[in-house]
Amino acid sequence: MKKLLYLTPLLLLAPMIVSAADVNTNFNNESCVLTVSGSQTGHDATVSLFDDHNADIGFKTGEINNGSYSVEFVLGYENETIINITVSNEAGENEKKLSNVVIPACNAPVIDQGPQDPGQHEVVKDKDYAVTDDNGNSVSFKEENGHTFKLNIMDFYGLNDVALNDLGIPKDLYDAMFNGINNAVKGEGTLLAFLQIEVEDENGFLIHEGPFNIKIKMTDEMKKYNSFKFIYVDTNDNFKTQTPIEFKVNGEYLEGTLDHLSEYAVVGNVVEEAADVAPTTTNNPKTGDSVLLYVGILILSVVGLISTGLFLKKNNLNSK
Repeated sequence: MKKLLYLTPLLLLAPMIVSAADVNTNFNNESCVLTVSGSQTGHDATVSLFDDHNADIGFKTGEINNGSYSVEFVLGYENETIINITVSNEAGENEKKLSNVVIPACNAPVIDQGPQDPGQHEVVKDKDYAVTDDNGNSVSFKEENGHTFKLNIMDFYGLNDVALNDLGIPKDLYDAMFNGINNAVKGEGTLLAFLQIEVEDENGFLIHEGPFNIKIKMTDEMKKYNSFKFIYVDTNDNFKTQTPIEFKVNGEYLEGTLDHLSEYAVVGNVVEEAADVAPTTTNNPKTGDSVLLYVGILILSVVGLISTGLFLKKNNLNSK
């Protein structure tokens, strides 16, 4: 449940968001270390980092001493990057947010720090991975060698009251959320799913930078359509969308490529396929057929002449 609190946009809206004035950041350009500090209640402070798509980068827990905490992340990015930060106590309460934190480009040193969050060292993506869930969905990608991964895909569209209660999502919040999502994508087609796609490594950290080759098993409702798009919808920024990505039907699956793993609306359309028009052909005899035709006519002519000659000769003999 704690994981959903950080990863599900539906739940990010549920807790009361307080001022982030006491969340401080400092980035050291030489060591590429981001320090997050501030005041917090409880025994431990959980600091979570998200990219500008609100996909999880990683989190760390720091002990609170005299009401204060300090946590460090090593972040080495080739280009300037925007991240968002949330801080809460061990119960997931008293959440504070700091948005649009600029992380400058920095060449992080490769150091041994034990288990690390993604982004803590330069990653060499030199191995092909393919992960599949229990429903037959799969994601394939390249990542550094030596890891194991698990695929988690959840469709938040059409949840009933029991499921909402299990997830701790208020129904009025859920209805308002999907009203916004529907309005955001209605010009692109019929909303069929709202998928949260996650690939998690053995340490519980998520990877989200691809490309990823995605294979999603079609539902019965999806099979009523023949044209599909995946659309990223930013539920934390007035339901802004990005350029739709076309997915193709391959048997009972939708297949396509995503550069980023996050939450996507799946929309469908029924597109009339152009009818196959048989090519117009003229049954002109081939050259070989023409020769055979002429030979046949010639043979018939010769036979006719011989028959006529024999008939006339016979008549002449009988008249004598």
